[in-house]
Amino acid sequence: MDAGLTRAELRTPGAALLLSHPVGLYLSTLARGSRRAQAAGLRTVARFYRSRPLELAWERLGPAELAAARAWLAERYAPATTNRTLAAVRGVLRACRTLRTLTRDELEELEAALRNVRGSRTLRGRALEPGELARLFAALELDKQGTRDGAILALLYGCGLRRAELEALELEHVRGGALRVRGKGNQDRIVPMPATVAERLEAWLEVRGRETGPLFTRRGGGRLGAMAVYQRIGRLAARAGLERLSPHDLRRAYVGDLLDRGVDLATVQQLCGHADPQTSARYDRRPARARARAVQVLTVPSSSTSSPKVLELLD
Repeated sequence: MDAGLTRAELRTPGAALLLSHPVGLYLSTLARGSRRAQAAGLRTVARFYRSRPLELAWERLGPAELAAARAWLAERYAPATTNRTLAAVRGVLRACRTLRTLTRDELEELEAALRNVRGSRTLRGRALEPGELARLFAALELDKQGTRDGAILALLYGCGLRRAELEALELEHVRGGALRVRGKGNQDRIVPMPATVAERLEAWLEVRGRETGPLFTRRGGGRLGAMAVYQRIGRLAARAGLERLSPHDLRRAYVGDLLDRGVDLATVQQLCGHADPQTSARYDRRPARARARAVQVLTVPSSSTSSPKVLELLD
């Protein structure tokens, strides 16, 4: 069960208590990867009120208090991070409505104080330079872990997966030459695999075996976590002699390379699971190159030459 709480979690003694709290109820509706990020956002907001998420009386916060938290977030974080955190707070308030601690009118008033902020910032991370992907694969060890990491590299770049999406993959999500991926907002999508990616994955499955369970596992057993994926990519980059590299840089390369090769933006949006096409467009490297070419029509006199009139003024 990928979305919300797992069946095992729902059977734990504290599950009923957790679902009776708006924070627990909200987080239970999220996919595993989204749950971690949104819980971190709620901790940030709770710190603003000098509290903790499970101790804060969310239903007692008024519009002015929420507007103050929104302004505080906007001053400290990028718009995308701020809006993601505001979405988490709105989710908790809607859970309060479900638990009947807020009326519909009260909820609408509070949500109005939590409208998204505008603006954007340059994407973090970096684009892969030509040849760097090949160097990453060349740095793989010729053992079980290297086979696993090769499949991970292949899926991050060849399918444009987020770390949390990769972490959540189960064997049953592999469907021939495609993957069933659960992304943000519990939205499923089918991502086709290039033939070379499918070959890397098949090589890992030959080592892993065909038993049900997490697609990628740790050396000692158990699911390979998102942080472990981040660390593995960083170590591979260091071994390959590359600058710092993150899993999301491979996703960035996936989007940018597809657009460079003429794939239309709508298709790229569907493949990478972006709710807003503008998010996909932010990875498009073509406009930046077009702007760089455009300014070359302008010329400024070289510093190595000076006109006679300028020399006269200096005499």
